[in-house]
Amino acid sequence: MDLERYARNLLQRIFYARDGHRQINRYRKEALSDLHSQVNKNEILEALKELLTHAYNETTYYRKRWDEAGFNPAGFKDLRDLSAIPFVTKDVIQHNKESMVAGSYRKRLKSSRTGGSSGNPVTFYMDKTCADMRMGRQAGILEFCGYQPGDRCGLLWGAHFDLNLSLASGIKNKLREFAAGKRTLCCTVMEEDKMAFFHGRLLTFRPKILYGYPNALSEFAAFIERRNLPPIHVERVFCTAEALTMRRRKQLNEAFRGEVYNLYCTREHGCMGFECKEHDGFHLDSRSVFVETINLRETGAGLVGDIVVTDLLNYGMPLIRNRIGDVGLLSEEPCGCGCSLPLLKHFSGRESDFLYKKDGTPVAGLMLLDLLGDVGEVEWIQMVQESIATIDIFLVVNEGYNESIGGQFTRQLNELFDGQTAFRLHVVDQIPRNANSGKFSEVICRLSDAGKQSRRGREV
Repeated sequence: MDLERYARNLLQRIFYARDGHRQINRYRKEALSDLHSQVNKNEILEALKELLTHAYNETTYYRKRWDEAGFNPAGFKDLRDLSAIPFVTKDVIQHNKESMVAGSYRKRLKSSRTGGSSGNPVTFYMDKTCADMRMGRQAGILEFCGYQPGDRCGLLWGAHFDLNLSLASGIKNKLREFAAGKRTLCCTVMEEDKMAFFHGRLLTFRPKILYGYPNALSEFAAFIERRNLPPIHVERVFCTAEALTMRRRKQLNEAFRGEVYNLYCTREHGCMGFECKEHDGFHLDSRSVFVETINLRETGAGLVGDIVVTDLLNYGMPLIRNRIGDVGLLSEEPCGCGCSLPLLKHFSGRESDFLYKKDGTPVAGLMLLDLLGDVGEVEWIQMVQESIATIDIFLVVNEGYNESIGGQFTRQLNELFDGQTAFRLHVVDQIPRNANSGKFSEVICRLSDAGKQSRRGREV
C-alpha cells in the first residue's frame, strides 16, 4: 500500500467514527434499495399521517395554525385531505421558526440556511437523524446514477457556509477532502488564475466525477478550451443548484466526455430528485419528500403548478406543504427506465426565473435560455425585468459577435412577447455571480406581485 492510500484510509477511519458515517452508510444502502423497489402508496400515506400527528402534538405553530384552519390529523385518511392544510413559505419559516420546532427535539437540532440566491437567506433547523439520512440518501442517489463510493471527485461550489473558509475549519475540510478523494474550487469568482490552478490540480488528480453548479462548470470548460489546455475527461458530471439548459448540457458533455446528470436539491429538503438514464425529468425520492404541484388559477390534469413539498425526514422542525417557489409538472406517465418513483417533468425553475408579458402572462426563463442560448458568439446571457414594460438583456460576447446577432435576439423576443415589451441589449465584460451563494442567475425578475398584473397560471 502506497503512503497516500495509507494516509487516506487512516483519516477515513477517524472521520468515519467522528461524523457518524456508520449511520450514513446504512441510510445509503436503504436509499439504494428503495430506489430499485416499487413505490408503496400505503406506506407513504402512513408516513404522512405519522408526521402530521407529530407536528400537531409537538409544535405550537402547527397546532395553532391547523386549529384555525379546521384541520386535525386524526381525521387524515387520504392524500386529498392534504388540501385542508395551509401552505408554508419562506416568510412563514423566517417569522415562526422557533414555534415550528418540535418540543422533544429542541436540544438535538442543527441549524442551516438557504443560499439567498433569490432573496434573503432563511435559517431553519433539522435533527441529526434527518441530516444523516439526507447525506446517506443523496449518496445512494449518486450511486444509483453511477457514482461509486471512493470515486475521485472534483467540485465547483460557491456557498461560503459550505466551504468553511476559516483557517481552522479549512484545515479540517482539507483533511476530509483528502480522505474522501475530493478537490474543491470556490467558484464565487471564476478568476483565470484560480481556474488555471484548479485545472492543474484536477489534471494530476484524475477525477472520475465532476460535481457543481452547471454555469461554473461551463465557465471552467470554456476556460480550458480558450487556453487550449489538456482536457479533463470524467465518467459523469453531476449538476445542481442552478438551471441546466440544453446548451450547457451539450457543452459539458462534449468538454468533459462524461454523462451529464441533473439533480434537484434544495437547502430545506436536501436531494429531492435526480435524473435517470433517460434524462427526461426528475425522479422524486418518495421516502424523503412528498411533492405536490398546485395550480390555483386553473384546474385539470397535467397543468404546470407551484411545487409544494412535505419533508418526511425532518421531525425536529417539520416542513409541511412548503411552497418552495419552484414551478413544474408532475408526470402522469411512467418513465421509460422502469423506475416507479414519481417523475417531475417540464421543470420550469423558480418563480423568480419567470419573466412576464405586459398582460401578466408568465414566460419560463429556461425556455427563453434554450431559445436564445445556442449562439456561439454569446458566452453568457442574463435577462433582468425591473418593470412590466421593459426587460434588460446583458450579454458577454466574443470577437465573433456583431449587432445583427443582437437584432436577432430582439426580433425573437419581440415575437414571443407580442411586441408589447421593450428589450434593451447591453454588451458587458462580465456578469457578477451572487455574492452569498456563488450561483449565476441567468434570469432575474424583480417585479412585485402587483407589478405582474393578472397571472393567468399558464406557462408559455
